[in-house]
Amino acid sequence: MGGLRRARATLVTRLTERTGKTDVKLLVSTDGGPVSNLKPFDFKLFSDKHLVDLQAQVRDELERRRELAQSYRELSERGGPAYRNPSNSAETWTGRGRHPKWVREALALGARLEDLTINQD
Repeated sequence: MGGLRRARATLVTRLTERTGKTDVKLLVSTDGGPVSNLKPFDFKLFSDKHLVDLQAQVRDELERRRELAQSYRELSERGGPAYRNPSNSAETWTGRGRHPKWVREALALGARLEDLTINQD
C-alpha cells in the first residue's frame, strides 16, 4: 500500500505544480480502502493539454503493466521442472524460489546451474 500512497502523493504534487491550484481533487480513497470509497475526480481543474498528458501517462503505465503480465504468463506457462539432480533423478526443481539443498550442494562442488538443466530435445 505504501507504493500507492507514494504514487498518489507524486501525482497530487505534479498536478498541483502544473495547475497552480492547491485544492486538487483526485480520484483517490481517503482511507486507503476499496474502490467504493473513492471520491470523484474534478476534471475542470485541468487544461486540455494537462489532461492529454495525463492520458498519455496512464496509457504508458497500462502498456507497461500489460507487458509485465504477459511476461509473467509466459513464465507460468513454462511449468514443470527445469533442473534435475544428476545423482538422484527423482529430485527436480522448477527454477523458481529458493535453490533446493541438492542444487546448493552441487553449486558448492563447482557445478554450474546449466549442468543441471533437463534436456528437452
